[in-house]
Amino acid sequence: MQPLAANAASAIAKSKQKSVVVLDFIGPENKHTELGRTLADKFSTALTRSSGPFSVTERGRITEDLANKGLVPSSVANIDIASWVAGEVGAESFVFGTLTLSGDSLSIEVDCYSVKSEKWIKGSKTASSISGEMRKLLSQTVEYPEPDSDSGIPAAGKNGRTYPKCVYCPHAAYADEAVKNRVQGTVILTVVVGPDGKADDIVVRKPLPDGLSENAIEAVKSWTFDPALGPDGKPAAVRQVIEVTWHLHTK
Repeated sequence: MQPLAANAASAIAKSKQKSVVVLDFIGPENKHTELGRTLADKFSTALTRSSGPFSVTERGRITEDLANKGLVPSSVANIDIASWVAGEVGAESFVFGTLTLSGDSLSIEVDCYSVKSEKWIKGSKTASSISGEMRKLLSQTVEYPEPDSDSGIPAAGKNGRTYPKCVYCPHAAYADEAVKNRVQGTVILTVVVGPDGKADDIVVRKPLPDGLSENAIEAVKSWTFDPALGPDGKPAAVRQVIEVTWHLHTK
């Protein structure tokens, strides 16, 4: 990890990032394994010891922040969500690592990105023969229970269930920071709309920065629905996708 961390530290310093967080390394085949988590821990430690002019955010804060938002580390599988998560824990940049296995050779590739712009800063790659202990860790898939996987709530519009209809849907507030930075787009959520017509178990599937994801969640929590009907014609809880979109007005 030391040579890779040294390259990353140099790139982070040159790009004048004041802080960085290391996310779990992913792979092979987009899997989350104990090896990926262990290597990310070692990479984070090596960055801390590099004496670079930046701080390294404690990785434990990632899991805590994700849990507060109804997400798990395995949901951080793309740059958009990775950037959002890194920003939420106060980091200006983040490291995204991927693992590839070919025979007895393990390839480790790390890429550094800026949180604000999601711009790629620098990447580096190395390969190592895989030891028995590494292969053991690689075989141990990290199982994070998805926030909605154990609820047993069926999807709206399927198997005799109707769609809930929103009857009170105030617009989500446009965060001042988002306006300042001219951020626009769509936050995608999955929610459970209960028999009482209220949204719960809200999970972010596609975030936006600068407070827009949080504003989308708060807005949807305040909405009121005519609940879906089950096969028996009675109000029933269903899971559905909700999109909250912001557009900047042009003069």
